[in-house]
Amino acid sequence: MTERRTPDPQATRQAIADRLRQLTRGRPGTQLADLGRQFAYDRLLSRVFVAGRHEWVLKGATAILARSGGQARHTLDVDLYRREGDLIEAEAALHAAAARDLGDAFRFALHPSRRLTQDREALRIPVVAYLGATEFASFHVDLVTGILMTGTPDEMPPLVPIDLPGIVRTTYEVYPVADHVADKVCAMLELHPRSSGPPVASTRYRDLADLAVLARATTVGAENLQVALASEASRRGLALPRAFPKPIAAGWRAGYVRVVARAPWPPEKDLDTAFATVRTFLDPVLRGAAAGWWNPETLSWSPLADVRRTSR
Repeated sequence: MTERRTPDPQATRQAIADRLRQLTRGRPGTQLADLGRQFAYDRLLSRVFVAGRHEWVLKGATAILARSGGQARHTLDVDLYRREGDLIEAEAALHAAAARDLGDAFRFALHPSRRLTQDREALRIPVVAYLGATEFASFHVDLVTGILMTGTPDEMPPLVPIDLPGIVRTTYEVYPVADHVADKVCAMLELHPRSSGPPVASTRYRDLADLAVLARATTVGAENLQVALASEASRRGLALPRAFPKPIAAGWRAGYVRVVARAPWPPEKDLDTAFATVRTFLDPVLRGAAAGWWNPETLSWSPLADVRRTSR
């Protein structure tokens, strides 16, 4: 039996930096620090999905990064859904996965969690990634359980497309497109409580940007999206409108521009064009007129035969 050799941390760090610099040349606007952090996400996610292939689902902005080939906005967190058990069991499973040795000279220190209460309960766990004895990146993982998915997760490649000798890579199970869209839509439609005064309208600029990216990067069936929207609206106690409402709260224009400024995607860099793209995507579904599949290349609903069903 051949003994697996752990690569030299210093040589590995240099090889990673060289490949990431090369990658930034083909991605205008991409920051080297962001790619480095995404590589750290990959090292942790490889441990998670090697240890429990069908136990976990990647959610949130990290899932959109995977679907867009790394072209969407960067995020400082990794959202993970564990299909079985409660949050305590999910946290224990994450610790066990993070401790797995993949022979890549990386290790992960997980710090005490704190509970988040937003639209559903979650745990936030600060994480520090080390390459050898030196810190490589820091971020946090948000864990959720108890989600009802109406679709089947998709298989996606790692976030950063670089190969290194001895580095174990694996694909990820990613939140279904229809459920992801429904979650974003309903979060924007929902009124959000505050400590004093009446509830306020959404200021989730990132959700609009994410919906524009999903419209550009993925395909989804009209019927699947209708089912997911109805399910999520019911869970939140919302009545779905027949047209996606334009955000009117103060700060939306500047907030949206700030969110998308550094990201290669979406190409919609102002509120009006983003809203137009998202409304083209969603309005036919909301009024029950959409049929077939969404075509991200033509930004239209088309018969299945006309859609090249590829997800990046």
